[in-house]
Amino acid sequence: MSITIAALSMYILCRILNYNVISSIIASLAYASSPWFYRIIAPEGAFPRALGYALIPLVLATIVYTIKNRGLWTAILASLSFSMLILVHHSIALLSCILIAIICMTVLLEHRKYIKLKNALCKLLIFIVFTIGITFFWITPFLIDLKLASFIPEASGFLLKFYSVELESLYVIQDG
Repeated sequence: MSITIAALSMYILCRILNYNVISSIIASLAYASSPWFYRIIAPEGAFPRALGYALIPLVLATIVYTIKNRGLWTAILASLSFSMLILVHHSIALLSCILIAIICMTVLLEHRKYIKLKNALCKLLIFIVFTIGITFFWITPFLIDLKLASFIPEASGFLLKFYSVELESLYVIQDG
């Protein structure tokens, strides 16, 4: 299923970026049949991560569609796809933010004559509010207990910076 979603989402992204049908099909087949994609699925069994990678082109497509079109409902569509990515695999969503920012800046610069600032800010606000609203139940535990889910310097005493296992708790046997 992830492979099919990857191919379809890449095809949609290519068509929104105004590539022709043949180029879009080739890009979607290349993206869906890349070896790293199969490595994630087969030996590792990381299906959420594979689905996250499959959804990245769809997220980019909906965000580019939102920038290019005037309707405010497109911001809701973009927030639905990005929320889906956050709920499927939040680290891939975090890493894809860099790619999303680059694509957004490129499309904004390309269409700067046609984009109205008020409409763009309104879409951005709708996108943020809907994304937070949809993923609130998933993000809230991380925000409540920041010492277990933060990337701040105080977490440097942990075994790995991004995990919540303290080094001492692995070796110290506690009674009672």
